Amino acid sequence: MVTDIQSFIALRLLQALGGCSGLLGLMQFGCGFIVSSLIAASQNATPYPMTIAIGSCGFLACLLWFVFRAFSLRATAHAANPVARQNGG
Repeated sequence: MVTDIQSFIALRLLQALGGCSGLLGLMQFGCGFIVSSLIAASQNATPYPMTIAIGSCGFLACLLWFVFRAFSLRATAHAANPVARQNGG
């Protein structure tokens, strides 16, 4: 049986997730705009501007993945250790 509170919480969570999804889409379009503008501004009839842009985006994606993975693993290890949670550390 679903109560009013449960449906209210589910509705709020779905609204927040929709906003997050929209923000991620906006960030993708923004990054695409910036990269394509930089490629157009540095065009010199060679494939080097596009190669540099693809390589830079790939490097940045890997770097962010490793950073956020480290934070996620640290948070998971902290949550799984009840002694650390109990002592506040």
